[in-house]
Amino acid sequence: MLKLWLNTLRVTRPEMLTQGPDAREQRIVGEHFAYWQGLAGQGTALLVGRTQDAGPQTAGLAIFAAPDEASAIALCQANPTVVNRVMLSTVQPYRIALLADAAHFAAYR
Repeated sequence: MLKLWLNTLRVTRPEMLTQGPDAREQRIVGEHFAYWQGLAGQGTALLVGRTQDAGPQTAGLAIFAAPDEASAIALCQANPTVVNRVMLSTVQPYRIALLADAAHFAAYR
């Protein structure tokens, strides 16, 4: 049975948020986007996004399904930004308490 997990990502170089990514980081972030886009397309990732500030609390978030903690960690460790140490990843079990109809959020995409 699949369980939900929360992946939190934080950049390893804070200047990436304030000054912008360098060419290497930009390429890797593109790979990161494609990675999560693929997982969303497969139905594994439920929600993927990031906070819109550029301070020390800035985070990327993903809620996704995996059968167990080892699988969840492996999925997040395979993220190109984690593999290439552009971001640090934490994984926690997650449970949805309330969920609005997806149509309510269409304007925010």
